[in-house]
Amino acid sequence: MTSILSDLDLQETRQKLNQIDANYESIGCLGHGGFGSVFAAKKKSGRRVALKVMPMDTSDEDEYEKFTREIEAVVKLNSCMDEEKKLGNNRDLSIVYFEDWYIASNFVCIVMNYVDGGTLASEIERKTEPYAERRIGWYALQLCDALAFAHERGVSHHDVKAANILIDASGGGKLLLADFGTSIKPGEECVGFTKCYASPELLASFELEDFSSLRPDKIDSYALGCVLYELLLLQRLEQVSGQQTLAQFIDGAGLDAAMESLPLPFLPPDTTKGNIVGYTHELKNLVMNLLQPNASDRWLPSQLQQPLRNDPKSPLLMPHIAAAKTASPGVPVTVDNIQLGMFVQRGPDWNDGDRDGPIGSVGVVVSLDADALYAEVAFPSRTSQTPPEPICCRIGASNKFELKVGPMPLPDFVSNPNDLRHDGIVPIDSTVAVTLGGKLNGKCEVVGIDKSLGVMMVAPLELLPIKSLAKPQIWQLQESSFCSPREHVMHPSSWRLDQGPFTDLLEQEEFENVLSLFFGTIDLPDHLKKEYFPVQKIERTQDTWLFESYARRKEKVAMENWGLANEVDAFMTSDGLHQNNIQMFSSGGKEFSMKALNILGKIGPSSSTKQILLCRVVTGRAASASSPSNLICHTECIGKDMYRCRGPCLAYPQYIITYKNQAPRDFRYGVTTEAANAPQSSPEQRSPTKECVICMERPVKYVMVPCGHAVLCDRCNSPYQLRKLKSKCPECRATFQRTMMIYGRVVNDE
Repeated sequence: MTSILSDLDLQETRQKLNQIDANYESIGCLGHGGFGSVFAAKKKSGRRVALKVMPMDTSDEDEYEKFTREIEAVVKLNSCMDEEKKLGNNRDLSIVYFEDWYIASNFVCIVMNYVDGGTLASEIERKTEPYAERRIGWYALQLCDALAFAHERGVSHHDVKAANILIDASGGGKLLLADFGTSIKPGEECVGFTKCYASPELLASFELEDFSSLRPDKIDSYALGCVLYELLLLQRLEQVSGQQTLAQFIDGAGLDAAMESLPLPFLPPDTTKGNIVGYTHELKNLVMNLLQPNASDRWLPSQLQQPLRNDPKSPLLMPHIAAAKTASPGVPVTVDNIQLGMFVQRGPDWNDGDRDGPIGSVGVVVSLDADALYAEVAFPSRTSQTPPEPICCRIGASNKFELKVGPMPLPDFVSNPNDLRHDGIVPIDSTVAVTLGGKLNGKCEVVGIDKSLGVMMVAPLELLPIKSLAKPQIWQLQESSFCSPREHVMHPSSWRLDQGPFTDLLEQEEFENVLSLFFGTIDLPDHLKKEYFPVQKIERTQDTWLFESYARRKEKVAMENWGLANEVDAFMTSDGLHQNNIQMFSSGGKEFSMKALNILGKIGPSSSTKQILLCRVVTGRAASASSPSNLICHTECIGKDMYRCRGPCLAYPQYIITYKNQAPRDFRYGVTTEAANAPQSSPEQRSPTKECVICMERPVKYVMVPCGHAVLCDRCNSPYQLRKLKSKCPECRATFQRTMMIYGRVVNDE
């Protein structure tokens, strides 16, 4: 059974969606999951943003608390990031940025910065060749920076995983850490995690239901190690874990066994050159430091920042490339193929004029940058007066590639011309004086010297123009890749199709659920008395074609409505459905209501056997008299708690309820006062019930303390509605401390 939205819920939903529509234009759905849907949208300025829309009962304290937890954590980090920039620290941290958010009774929406590369999880699934070691190191550094920044400011993510890491393709493939819904502050205990990324101590605490002794920053460290392990494995842990998590495998077989089970080997430094594909032991140690089973032995992200940035053996600074094939001449230089001493030329996005010399000049990479989207190169100056000056070039930053791989191999212009030279690195001869800009054999020039490595970088003076090859295609979301915000749902597995399109409902629980919707909740004004409308039979309809049509229509409505289909259980007239072909059923123009009482009045008061439909209805955007004419609306409000479908396939008739009308002749249909189920009395005998001042519909059941005003019904006394009142009594505006239920009936003063 679907959830029931009240008339007020639909009105509030419509108002919030109208606000969103006024500020953003939907482009397409980027993805969806159990949380909801993420849409690409465009602001009036033309700038793209992402809208994360999550169906949620905001009166449910547990659900609402997770939403506010994410908002508070990200807004705090965003504020700290803004302060850092004001102080002159322009470091671009890999943390998602929230611009705005909206809250309605049945959904919440977060507006965040738009990234067009999907998630790291989807990249791993698309990957067919091993990750280059330098890219793994670059990803590790970005995530260490983000987590260390958050930890220093009292926020632990607590659900680090590839699916919660976004890729900014337009920014050269930079990462963004997202989804802080389970983040915790100092002193708080665990509120959620993903099992296959969980550390051993977290799994043990979960079994004991005691999280008091955990260190959340160490839990984030272990999860980061799991993400790096996925990059080495080239598979997601969800796909390989089965009944055993990585932590459980390590506990049984050992950490060394886990590292040895990876598809590529870890090779000594002298064998990682050329076309031998493998990773270095330095990368192995990095991952093992994060996956230590004992939390006290596990490194924190903050402890890895400096080694990754400054250690010469860091995957970001090592001279050679690992786990990547040597690049072909003419290919743009990227984080995946760059190495110290590489021959390069001006690339497709060159932006430094003639600083490289004439076209065809060959330069050399003289320094690697821990920010892997940049590199320093030097070209021959060709004069003795001006030594070569390094140029900082983009090799992916802002998706720009200023260098291409130069001609390789070249005849050895330093010693024996019959040998081939693959790079410009030459050991320094202590017996020969070496100066920057010095010429060797009249064929090459010294363009760089690295005394720590004991080498110099030399570049040929000969001009060797080569053809540029295509820029690397970083995967980006295209409009053709936009998906439906709703997974296509097949018909229920409980259907017994061999019994035809109509079958008696025999399951007791399902039968009782239908009855409860038909009669309503006892003690509420719209409750029906069973003796007035005795139910004789309930039949379930089973038509796969009609259900498939409804499911496809629901997907389309969700796409047009920010992922919100707004599905409800509602009543309609049967119009002889049982006698006709069920596939002739159409919702176009049909009226419906979430209250059976309103539809009973449409059917008529005669005492003969009657039928009413309980349908699953997609309300989508319910139009009102004030709705802008340019909005797509799927249903329309035609009266109090009454709606009309604006098109076909918006409803599926789930059940046919057969009943007898034995209500008194003066029974009032389609009203929601307490007198609806009783014969009318004279005005002198009637004591009018005071209605809730919020919904103006239900009887008052709660008073405000301490002012004592009786103003709220049982539904408007929800945590969500109380938050909206901002601790002010709606009648006298005095501050209230709590509400108190009253028994009996409150009547109007007049």
